[in-house]
Amino acid sequence: MKKLFLYLAAFIVLQSCTKNVAEPAVETSPTVPVSTIRKPESKVSVRINDIPMNISVLNYSRGTNTLMIEASNNFQKVELSVSNFYQNNAFSYICNYEVSYSTRSDSLAAWIKYPVNHHNESMHFYDFMPMQDNIVKGDFSVFYNIDKSRLDINADFSLVFP
Repeated sequence: MKKLFLYLAAFIVLQSCTKNVAEPAVETSPTVPVSTIRKPESKVSVRINDIPMNISVLNYSRGTNTLMIEASNNFQKVELSVSNFYQNNAFSYICNYEVSYSTRSDSLAAWIKYPVNHHNESMHFYDFMPMQDNIVKGDFSVFYNIDKSRLDINADFSLVFP
């Protein structure tokens, strides 16, 4: 019995000497949720024969009912002008638009504007209400026959209105 008592006393002493691993004292601040929702941005892409152009002018306003997109490099320029938006109802709108193409021989020469080609141009808005939606998406395209070669101009746009 004496041995049992010694084993029990040793066991209690060993248990009382075990080191407790405590959590380190680290101050933590409450986690702030990071917003993963990106704010929409206006995006415009203009291509001539599938070659991207630099956007040099982008103006659009609901107040004046206008949209102006100009894309150019040193030798070519594309201009889209949309004006006089009028919305008949929730599913119909009317506007005037024109897509023009210009070239020049070098960066100092004057631009030579080709006649507007209404028969070969098209413009679409993907929205039912471009005069009321916050994001207005669309595209335009036109082709010209210049020196017996076909020149395709295509563009896509997504415009964010506040």
